[in-house]
Amino acid sequence: MRAVLLFFLLLIVGAGFAQSEKAGYYRDKSRAFLELKNFNDAELYADSVLLMLSQSNNLDSVTSAYLWLYEVHTAKKDYEKAIGDFKMAETYSDSAELVKRNKIEAELRSQLAVEREDHQQAVKLLDNSILELQETAQRNWRNTLMLLASMLMLVSVAIIALFRKKNQLQKMLGRSASDLEELQAFKEKLFTVLSYDLKNSLSSFENLTHGLGSQLATLKKEETVQFLRHLYTTAVDLKSALNNVIHWVGYHSNAIPFHPEIFDSKVLAEQMLEKFRAQLTAKKLTYDVFIPDRQYVFADKEMIGIILDNLLSNAVHYTQPGGVITCFSGRKDGLVTIGIKDAGVGLSEADIHKLFNVKEDIHSIGRPGQKGAGVGLLLSKELVERNGGRMYVESTLGQGSTFYFTLPEKKID
Repeated sequence: MRAVLLFFLLLIVGAGFAQSEKAGYYRDKSRAFLELKNFNDAELYADSVLLMLSQSNNLDSVTSAYLWLYEVHTAKKDYEKAIGDFKMAETYSDSAELVKRNKIEAELRSQLAVEREDHQQAVKLLDNSILELQETAQRNWRNTLMLLASMLMLVSVAIIALFRKKNQLQKMLGRSASDLEELQAFKEKLFTVLSYDLKNSLSSFENLTHGLGSQLATLKKEETVQFLRHLYTTAVDLKSALNNVIHWVGYHSNAIPFHPEIFDSKVLAEQMLEKFRAQLTAKKLTYDVFIPDRQYVFADKEMIGIILDNLLSNAVHYTQPGGVITCFSGRKDGLVTIGIKDAGVGLSEADIHKLFNVKEDIHSIGRPGQKGAGVGLLLSKELVERNGGRMYVESTLGQGSTFYFTLPEKKID
């Protein structure tokens, strides 16, 4: 009875409102009763909202009404009705979306049809205009245009050919001048090495052998051992100089083959160390290798052996007795950097700039009386660059030098 009276009261109250205002009013009443936990009245008002909005064609409003009923029934713990309300809300929501999509699709199709018709008309007008222009041009200027086009094409081809020929000649002249300058520097350097390094090593070897032969009968055992050590050192220097000259000439004449492979840099460094074991022992030098195990590089193994041989030879020669020579490595961005650090006299900034310049007289580097670096460092730099790396040096006078070179860590396609 109470529900009937409340329903009639709703009709009386709603008589003076528009339909949307009524629905909003009933929803507010339902919300107020829901907050007071008067679930029956809240449900009655919510049903009234649904009934009123169902008479309209607004699917979104009906969806909203069902969602409100879902909240009321959920609060009332009438879960069966709540599930039914939620399903109805989904159904009306899907229907609303479908109606919207159909409407939008219809509008787009209509707009596309209009634009397509306008486009076809514009294309038709453009085709007609082009056809008229082509016919006019063919009637009046065909022969003239063909003649001008032919002449212009011939002139263009001639100009392009002349420019290309000029550029080719300039490049050839530039390369020839550079090659000639490089060849002249190579010849001068080779002559300097032959007349200085080899000549001095041979003269030292000759003087030592002559001195040993003439004084052998009167020399003590310690003096004889000292002579033999000097002879051995001189022979090693002479062999190293000859090997460097042979390899350098072979490299510049393309006689040295290039066969890169993957190998362990630490194993090679330790193998090269063994070659200098006697010299290290004689000078009481300490040698440390700080290269990780299985530190692989991709390079020509024979060329890298030549590089290490030259750097170690210089390090042994310039390090004072009792000093330390260190070989170490690091890796970054696909490159392995190998360093040879000595405890020698070091180099000035001016001497560092001379080391890898074929035009410089590197026998003037260092202190008076010191052995020149010869062609070994030039050869080593070129071999490093042939393997895709670079060589550089850090040095301080009185504190020794560190020579670095980089190599690819793995094969570069």
